Amino acid sequence: MSTEKPVQQVEVVLTGAHTHQGVDRKAGDKIKVTERQKAFLQQAGKVERAATTPKEA
Repeated sequence: MSTEKPVQQVEVVLTGAHTHQGVDRKAGDKIKVTERQKAFLQQAGKVERAATTPKEA
């Protein structure tokens, strides 16, 4: 039995064209990625950044 944890994936909406798992995708398409991939795509401007709200004091 493997002791590795399954990789958690999140769904993101593309804001521009992107190739994911060898498939060309267009803006508006939803794909599932890891948190690390999501951060990379956000830096590249391919997915929207999550809205941030200031913490209340």
